[in-house]
Amino acid sequence: MRADVKVVENYRYRDIEPFSCPILAIGGTDAGATARIELEAWKAHSKNECAVKMIAGDHFFLRARGYELIQTVREAVLGKHASIFGDARLVASGICD
Repeated sequence: MRADVKVVENYRYRDIEPFSCPILAIGGTDAGATARIELEAWKAHSKNECAVKMIAGDHFFLRARGYELIQTVREAVLGKHASIFGDARLVASGICD
């Protein structure tokens, strides 16, 4: 929590060229009405697509929904090839049991 506060206190926006890569913005469904709007604002920072994924939970949804978060990121990175790798890598790395 302290790290979150420190980041917010020290952050200074710089207007730079949008990224050429796609962006996946992930947030919790219970994080408040503005959460999705704030995530959708990431669209301005990519020349490519920007997807928004909401996962059940508040700001700390990753504690209860870590597996779903990992699956979401894995599918975004690997795309249609995600199923080829299965869960073996996640289990072997200790991320999931």
